[in-house]
Amino acid sequence: MSAAPTDRSSWTAPPSTCWPTTRPPRWRCTGSTTTNDATRSQTTLLRYELQSTTEDLTEDRTWRLHWYSQAAFRSMAEAAGLAVAGVFSPEGRRATPDDDAFVFLLNAPG
Repeated sequence: MSAAPTDRSSWTAPPSTCWPTTRPPRWRCTGSTTTNDATRSQTTLLRYELQSTTEDLTEDRTWRLHWYSQAAFRSMAEAAGLAVAGVFSPEGRRATPDDDAFVFLLNAPG
């Protein structure tokens, strides 16, 4: 099943931090986040703007985050030569295979 990406949030920093001064140099940061549950990914676009007395600069940065299932992460760890010593929930109990949030305890060989 393929789900379309969803726009989870779009934001601008509050005015007090968006343009902290009334005269240059001034800066602000705006952004938006899109999550695609089907591909287990999140993309955040940040736009940094700086106004000075001589020029205005704008820089866009894209940040991508991908999360893995337990089975996929276990496979990558083992392919890298690491041994899985345990898989835990964020609360510290043993994770079940269908838990969405988990922590792997890995050991290096030897």
